[in-house]
Amino acid sequence: SSRTPLQCQSRQRAPFLPRRATRRGNAAMPVQKRPAAKVVAETAVKDVAPPGKRAKLDKAAAKPKQPKVDPIVRQVTEIIKGFGAASVTTSVAEMLKAMLPFALAAHAGDRDKHQQTIVELADGILGEAEANLEAGISEEQAAIAKMEESSPDVQAAVESARRAFEGEEAEMALKKATLAEDARAFRVARARAEQAKSEAASVLMQQQAAASQRQRLLAVECEAKALAEAADGPGGEDGASASRLEAFVAGLVSLGLDASMMAAVPNAFGKPAVARGSFDTMVIAQVLQTLADRLASAAVAESDFEPQRAAAADAVGAADGAFDEAKAAQLASAKAFQEAVKQQDAATATLREAERAAKAHTSQRSALARKERACEGRLDKFRGGPLAAFVTLRDQTAPALGADGTEAAEAVLEKEAEPAIAPVTEPVSESLAEPAAAVGVPAGDLLIAAA
Repeated sequence: SSRTPLQCQSRQRAPFLPRRATRRGNAAMPVQKRPAAKVVAETAVKDVAPPGKRAKLDKAAAKPKQPKVDPIVRQVTEIIKGFGAASVTTSVAEMLKAMLPFALAAHAGDRDKHQQTIVELADGILGEAEANLEAGISEEQAAIAKMEESSPDVQAAVESARRAFEGEEAEMALKKATLAEDARAFRVARARAEQAKSEAASVLMQQQAAASQRQRLLAVECEAKALAEAADGPGGEDGASASRLEAFVAGLVSLGLDASMMAAVPNAFGKPAVARGSFDTMVIAQVLQTLADRLASAAVAESDFEPQRAAAADAVGAADGAFDEAKAAQLASAKAFQEAVKQQDAATATLREAERAAKAHTSQRSALARKERACEGRLDKFRGGPLAAFVTLRDQTAPALGADGTEAAEAVLEKEAEPAIAPVTEPVSESLAEPAAAVGVPAGDLLIAAA
């Protein structure tokens, strides 16, 4: 046999063991699965799951299960939300919240006097809420209608202000062009006045130069005559004076006499009268004649400048007059332009104010339209939520009996099979302030334990 002695010994020692246990070589009781095996398996799955899936598993495990709520309590919670639009106190709302589930649980024909009173009270409150919501819509519509009536006046004010602004703008542009033209005329008149004064000054300077030249010629002529008539020469009894003669010659040189004549002048005028010859006499006569001719020309020139000076003075007066007129016109134009600027600024401010008023009017109109839509939305939500739930419970009747005497309660069973909702713990006062808010349900009001 191919078996070992040990194997044979084992078979001999445990003949009573089952064949399966005998083959394994030891005996054991069947393994019983512990109740926590499922939790252990889930933990193992969570440990090997990816991070994203692990987070989802943790979130699902941490989410508490919501207890089921009676459908009537859920509907009453929805009804209480509608009380916020009515002038109902918190205590009344709390009372109805606790009593309505029992009053509405009975069918329309099966309610007692107290239940009917509670239903009628809730019906009146919801009717008041609906009336208040409708009144709110009516108020917004009336305000919108009033805004629509004033819209033409607001637009007319904007158009009037815009026309006034455009008129003042055109007037300011005209005044500005006039000021520019007057400023150009002022500059031209000022230049002409300055030119006339310059020409008058030049004529005066020329006349003064001619008078000065004549005076100088007169002085030289007087000295020449004195020297020509001196019997003992320029020095008198003391003899010839070289300095007097040099001064006389210098004066003749400044007059620009002929050089050949100037060469003979010192000798001719330096001798005494008795010692002069014919040449000396001729030189003296030529000098005196030249000086006389120069004096006559200077007198004529000086007299010729007089009318020129008068004409220049008249030109200066006319130019000054034109300059004064241009200056006054420029000042008047500047003042008119400043006034036009003020008027244009006032028209601009008026236009901006009218535009701001129109913009505010449009914004107010839009705000009223939004409020109207919000009121209509609240009314629709009220009618489709609290009011519809109340009407459904208020008007429900007992189900019809079947042929075997049982109630046809399929609809009731379907309603009871609806998903459960969590109990709401929000205060009733907040639900009254906003119809869309949830109303709290006490922890002991008709709660059904979770299966």
